[in-house]
Amino acid sequence: MAPDAAEPHISNAEYLLKVRTLLQASQNTRSSVYFTQKRLVPFDPIDGKQTVGRIDDPLITDDTKKDTQKYSILLRATNGSSEKDKKLKYSTIVKSDDLDQFWKDYAIALKGGMTGLKKKDKKRNKKRNSKK
Repeated sequence: MAPDAAEPHISNAEYLLKVRTLLQASQNTRSSVYFTQKRLVPFDPIDGKQTVGRIDDPLITDDTKKDTQKYSILLRATNGSSEKDKKLKYSTIVKSDDLDQFWKDYAIALKGGMTGLKKKDKKRNKKRNSKK
């Protein structure tokens, strides 16, 4: 069942469980799973623009480009279904202090879910390219 649109992000542990279930379901149905991640930057409520971390801002000089603020990371996972009632979307926010442990757990979850993938046959591709 898909989370409600008004529901905030789920916890990191719950996200990892949902990633595992999405990957298992994709292996059974031969469907795709999409993952995105980005740095979570606070927004100015008045302007609606990013308030920090805008390195492309012309007012920022070279000596002020060093951004020492710690940022959280927003991670999203979806099954990519085009049917709204079957589409599953999950997201979580990982705080910078928790990143090391989360990356270890996330890597294990992703590697565990990619067991059905086949390696690319490089020799066969080379032969095809050389015949052309």
